[in-house]
Amino acid sequence: MASKKKQITESTMSPKETRLARLRRMLFVPLLLLALAGLGSSLYLTDLHIRVHSAANPDTIDSFCNVSKGLDCVAVAASEYSSFLGIPIAVYGLEFFGLLTLGLLLSATGLWRVRHWDSLYFIAMLLATPASLIMAYVAVFKIKSVCLMCCAIYAVNGVGLLIMLVAYGRHLGELLRAGPRELLATAHGGPGLALLIVGAVGLSQFFWAPALFASAAPGAKSNDPELAKIEQRGLLIGSADAVVLIEEFTDYECPHCSAAHNTLLQLVKRFPQKVRLRHVDYPLDQSCNRKIPRPFHREACVAAFFARCAAQQGRFWPYAAQLFHNQRALSPADLEGYATAIGLDAPRLRRCAQSKEVRQAVLNEIEEGIRRNVRGTPTFFINGKEQVLGPRPLKWWVEKVESLVKK
Repeated sequence: MASKKKQITESTMSPKETRLARLRRMLFVPLLLLALAGLGSSLYLTDLHIRVHSAANPDTIDSFCNVSKGLDCVAVAASEYSSFLGIPIAVYGLEFFGLLTLGLLLSATGLWRVRHWDSLYFIAMLLATPASLIMAYVAVFKIKSVCLMCCAIYAVNGVGLLIMLVAYGRHLGELLRAGPRELLATAHGGPGLALLIVGAVGLSQFFWAPALFASAAPGAKSNDPELAKIEQRGLLIGSADAVVLIEEFTDYECPHCSAAHNTLLQLVKRFPQKVRLRHVDYPLDQSCNRKIPRPFHREACVAAFFARCAAQQGRFWPYAAQLFHNQRALSPADLEGYATAIGLDAPRLRRCAQSKEVRQAVLNEIEEGIRRNVRGTPTFFINGKEQVLGPRPLKWWVEKVESLVKK
């Protein structure tokens, strides 16, 4: 029945339209496979981006496409170029190929009555291929490392465009016009509403998605009155007579560090005479940590310098709380702004942060972490012996302190 209907439809077409209809049927499967390949690659890259940016140390992330220094998906995912307008580039790819695949399948099943889907595919490739060239340029010349899965997406876009160019040849002008013309002619009722919904959802992501992928985690309040009552001395908080000393090796851009820091401050407030917390800088930043082979937390070293100088003005803990609470905004201007907000002398803080002495103090703590086999942040040492890697819930820490106090 379907074959008979197709024959009747083709009998009403001109020879040119018949040839183009047959060409669409011939190209459907290879173009669908290309779209699915792009969708799968984007899904993998989205997962990799999330794992890299939530990891304590990017070097702990394993990927089959980490072939060498110049072929490294993790390096690309960890770079500042992996997101645009607060949204991972991989998510844009996921949306693009998801819509492309969905459009092809809906058109094939007749649920979306757009006959010239090939025109829309061609336009999509015309838009995607220049974007691929730009991203390839950034990878080669800015990041200086290429992602194999990204290259798979570039190939999908390039091959898709090449197939269309070769297959349609002198009919490219008609191909470019047919899809938009059909969409405009049918953009009422269901199709028009669907396009409007897709457009609205696409635009709305610029408001909610950046927060979803933000690295900031809830931090402690900078003006916590309970903390202000607890004994503080430089990078130490808690009683000097405390029986439990917790050393916190941490990084101001690490999201797990922010959550863990907040938990430990709650612990100190709960046991102010029994627990003492020592802050130790271990920024995962190539500019000061020799164990970090590639750019990762680019502002972490500078943030550590500023925070250490805040300690010289007697306000380390409230200042550190500001940094942990604003992990996505740690430029020098931001760091000075936080200083002013809590009553510090910002010009003095800036001069201090640029001093060799402060830099060396941070480097010394990094070396201490290396000697003590710190592999990522946050890492804790309890009474100088027991090492704890990663955040733990408050209940775990309370039970640990209670068990140590009883001994």
